[in-house]
Amino acid sequence: EFQDYFSMMSRAQALMDMERWSEAVAIHNKGLGAHPDNHWILCSLALSHLNMGDRNQAMDYANRAVSVAPEEEWGHRLRGVILLQQKKAVESFQAAREAVRIAPEWPMALYVLVQALTENKQLGEARVTAEKLRQIAPEAEISHEALGNVALEQRRWNAAEEHFEAALRVNPNSYEAMNNL
Repeated sequence: EFQDYFSMMSRAQALMDMERWSEAVAIHNKGLGAHPDNHWILCSLALSHLNMGDRNQAMDYANRAVSVAPEEEWGHRLRGVILLQQKKAVESFQAAREAVRIAPEWPMALYVLVQALTENKQLGEARVTAEKLRQIAPEAEISHEALGNVALEQRRWNAAEEHFEAALRVNPNSYEAMNNL
């Protein structure tokens, strides 16, 4: 049974890696039938639905993930992203803050918190958090993008340009860096 579960989840992850979201959802739904409280499956379903543009369904799965595993970071972070997209800045900040409380050194949690802080116009704290992100993950494009986004909001144009160029050195295909430059 474990081997079947592992094989199914590996196949679903491979489909997610290829951005074949609806196919991944079909496999995850089978897994969820057998494991209704599996945090990883719930978060994967939330992420897949978010990438398919269904924020309501994504939020339902993210909320379930937080409900079954409140001390796991991923569900809170996903809630933060979804709430940002729904223009619910305060709620997004609360979810992102919880994700960072749980995983204070996890780059993606810090990145979402920077986004939420920026959306809430808490630019000083956003900059401090983005600097912490860069210290933890100096080679990650998200570190440079976070600093660039904060610099944009602070109207520090030269700094923003430097950070987005640094992101492009890490990943020449960074859509966010190219768009913001």
